Amino acid sequence: MLHSKNIQTGGVTMKKAGIYLAVMLFAMALVAMAGTGMVSAAGSDNTTTTGGNVYYNLPYLHTNPSGVVYCIVANLSSNNVTSASFTVKASSNSNPTQTALTFPSTVSFSAGSSNMLSFTGKYIYVGSTKVADLSTSLGLTSSSDNTTGGSDNTTGGGKGGSKDNSFSIFSNSGSDNSDKVYYGGTLSFASGSSIDCKKIAMSCFQGTTNPKRPIGGYTCEDDSTTGVAGGKNVLSF
Repeated sequence: MLHSKNIQTGGVTMKKAGIYLAVMLFAMALVAMAGTGMVSAAGSDNTTTTGGNVYYNLPYLHTNPSGVVYCIVANLSSNNVTSASFTVKASSNSNPTQTALTFPSTVSFSAGSSNMLSFTGKYIYVGSTKVADLSTSLGLTSSSDNTTGGSDNTTGGGKGGSKDNSFSIFSNSGSDNSDKVYYGGTLSFASGSSIDCKKIAMSCFQGTTNPKRPIGGYTCEDDSTTGVAGGKNVLSF
């Protein structure tokens, strides 16, 4: 009887081992599928795409020309960016239209290139080329203000918008702050090929002092499958 009991116990043990092995094999298969993008990671909704879009969300921008925000964009990938745009998503002046302002096709973010964006007054420049006028998006008058790309010496400007002398970036002594607002928006890069936040790199700083003042608080999101478990990347800086 004791010998029979031992045999039965051994059978149960082998059965449990078989179940454990099956569960382990199933789990390993799921991990492998997730790594190839066949299974979506929790919280990710774009894991089956090749990744043709990169979005930088910038909460700290303003129209005070004495504190220009500069961003260096480096395309570290082997694929060209085919289009770029900026959309104002929030503003201290009014509810923005949230209309994407597409940059001219003559502006290139090709593979291996590096470009400097300047958020100068009411305009965005890539190098010395004006690529976007934010006047309408910010609810400001679109009159000329003699702004030049990469310059901190802006004069004139249209009226409209909210005046906020309590905010430090608008506290220039003797200046008219009626057309100065702060805002946030999304800088978008699109490609017909795979790009992601790791390959379309960007670093931002403010002012012309030495050393420059780095800007933090912005994020990058893409629709690639190069993130954790084959999901998209969401990075903060």
